[in-house]
Amino acid sequence: MKPELQSATGNGTLWLRAALFAIAFEAVGMLISWWIFGGPLSMEPITSLKVTANVGLPGLQSLLEAAHQPGYQVTLSQGNSALTLVLMIGSMFFYCLGQALYLALLIRSQRDLPGTTGQDVRRSYGKLLLWMFTQALFMGIMVPIIGIFGVIGGLLAIALMLWFRYHFLFFEFTVVVERTRFWETFRRSVELRNRVQGRALSMFLVIAGVNTVLAFLINAFFSVGMIVLMLPLNAILLTAIQNGLLEVFFDARDQESLY
Repeated sequence: MKPELQSATGNGTLWLRAALFAIAFEAVGMLISWWIFGGPLSMEPITSLKVTANVGLPGLQSLLEAAHQPGYQVTLSQGNSALTLVLMIGSMFFYCLGQALYLALLIRSQRDLPGTTGQDVRRSYGKLLLWMFTQALFMGIMVPIIGIFGVIGGLLAIALMLWFRYHFLFFEFTVVVERTRFWETFRRSVELRNRVQGRALSMFLVIAGVNTVLAFLINAFFSVGMIVLMLPLNAILLTAIQNGLLEVFFDARDQESLY
């Protein structure tokens, strides 16, 4: 049975609201993490090439090198390990809530979904949380590969993580729009991506390229001023790009109405 196709009206201004929400959410989250765990371990610039491709809520944390992250390790080493782990896990739950709301706002900028934005968040939250843990588990599997094979293992791990992200490129959109069960979403998201494979790959490469360039810039010129500059730039730019990716996603779904 084909999922119901939504009306194509939407609210075009919501993508900008999604971007503004991402800016506010990231700013508040960063201030809270600095307050709890301390500021970055180092303010020294780091020249590196961090290849990443994030879909969903744009965030600077995923672009930063470990030395530019809040001092989680320092807090752990000071004997507050249990509390720190609880707070870190709690931050994942909090981030996932922001992810669900961001996606709902972005998607409703193009299509009218049944129900309300709040209902979108409630229905997708648990599945997005499981998806977050799934990605973390997959990345954790890459650690031994890097340890065993060194630089070659690192390159292989990057390639595998990019493949994994591209393979399930539409996972988040499918969760919110089609409200599928968690395990069904894997198959369904791949099915939709295969319908528009060329355009999906092009958009994915754009996302990966922009993420990588922004990661290089923020780490190479790391400072409070750079964070203030990059926070809105990252949110607005990535939201605009994902708005284009969302069009590709809906085109894939619309093709089903032809059969």
